Amino acid sequence: MAFTSPIEAPRGLRKVKSLIENLGNRSPPTVIPVASKMRRVEATPCNFRKPMDNIRSLLFFVVKFHLDEKLLRAALDRLIRDHLPLLGGRIKRASDGTKFEYHIPEPFQDNHKLFEWTSRSILTTLDEANLLPSSMAEDSLVSFSKPSIPEIEQHWRPADWPLERRHDKPDTPLLLVHLTSYADATILSTNLPHAVADQMGYASIIKAWLQITRGETPRPFLELKDNTLFSTEGFSAEDLYGKGRYHTWDNSERRKAILHMIPELILYPKEVRQVLRLSVSGVERLRGQWDEKTKQKYGVDSLPLTNGSVISALVIKLGHYHRKTPKPLTHTYSVNLRGRHPALPSDIPYLHNALTYAYARVQAGRDVPAFELAHSYRTALSRAQSEEDMARSMAASAEHERCDLDTIHCDPGTFPAAMTNWTSAWRGIDFSSAAAATNSEQSKKEKQPVRISEVVKDGQLPQVDISTNERSNQLPLVLGHSLERNPRTPTRFSSVIMCKSEGAYWCDFTGTPKSLAAVKELLKQDPHLETI
Repeated sequence: MAFTSPIEAPRGLRKVKSLIENLGNRSPPTVIPVASKMRRVEATPCNFRKPMDNIRSLLFFVVKFHLDEKLLRAALDRLIRDHLPLLGGRIKRASDGTKFEYHIPEPFQDNHKLFEWTSRSILTTLDEANLLPSSMAEDSLVSFSKPSIPEIEQHWRPADWPLERRHDKPDTPLLLVHLTSYADATILSTNLPHAVADQMGYASIIKAWLQITRGETPRPFLELKDNTLFSTEGFSAEDLYGKGRYHTWDNSERRKAILHMIPELILYPKEVRQVLRLSVSGVERLRGQWDEKTKQKYGVDSLPLTNGSVISALVIKLGHYHRKTPKPLTHTYSVNLRGRHPALPSDIPYLHNALTYAYARVQAGRDVPAFELAHSYRTALSRAQSEEDMARSMAASAEHERCDLDTIHCDPGTFPAAMTNWTSAWRGIDFSSAAAATNSEQSKKEKQPVRISEVVKDGQLPQVDISTNERSNQLPLVLGHSLERNPRTPTRFSSVIMCKSEGAYWCDFTGTPKSLAAVKELLKQDPHLETI
């Protein structure tokens, strides 16, 4: 425990918190080789298609107050034992050697390791750690900052965490958790295989976990039969192939796509990965301007742009702003099926991966208007949400898995430009119910700036006073990494909109030194990007 003040639960929750605390008082678990009974649950094959099968998704929740470690740990124990036992299992090869299974002990014995938990305290404030950028200026639209996400994560995770599933030991739990406690904040770090959950599934886990800290019972997770989403039934090989949309591959096409990228990688071998912030007000202003331009060019019935389409266009434009001659791109965008597919209602949590992809063939360069990129994205997204296109895309994913093919989102003769948006997954996430109890004496110093010389006493961190309303109004930052870790795999072709917080969209962005130099000059002349 990093914090020692007693928990003063709100009325009506004291009994629940007492129960949770008792759970948290168990001795640290030790691993046993075999449980008395093992339930085997066949994993959906499409959750283990390449490269998803090897990725571990690391997320870092930056909370600007202290979290109650004991409460969180006990609530997670309760979540897995009573509501999501699959998370306490292990991924193993099936007896036929081709498929994967979840091996889940029934019942969980007290000495079975449901999850891995570590923590540490740092006697500085989060600002003094100098890992996150300072607040954006009110009139600023774009901000690039270092360190990058992989550099930040080294400060917020144990050095021995497996970063890919192939690095797991035989009894490594699926879910790993680490708390980093600063003098004025907590970083909740989590590590989960991508094969278990996409971002919406990940968010369902975190939200159910936080429900338990509030004394609530999480809603049961939806379970689907294997072929409900991913099935090739009714589709021919010709149906699943087609350039300009998500489709099946053969090895020759994959080689052509990779060979096309090689000259680019030779010409620009270096990459610079940074955190890109785009102000919400600036994005909304551009959306209004670009909507008018879109209607003028494509007609008044053209689809209205979204903030996501504007951000996607900006990321492509900035990443290729150094190009005087436009280059063809295959712009892909991950589309979550929850709330779109008839089998996945938006109000029922579903754990596993449920993704399809919007495809758009575009030109990218200095002279290609950004609003046209946004319009292409918006049109492709609308098409990808049709029932017919969703079914065909999921059938293509099933065929990729059946043929053991890597998923490459790029047509031969083009460069890939993949975009993933996590913001809807983490909308409304609220850690206030897991806040550590406040110290009554410290509360008298409310609003005073925190300094390390003032907060450290006898090597202990005091509680930071902040009212419940203030806590619930503070949206956490959600940063993370859910990409391949191969150092030979360039990251310039993939970008992630991680979260919307502190008046900005936070993106994981990679560019070449030449593209970033061109953007730097652009921002000097046009800081509000009125001319792009």
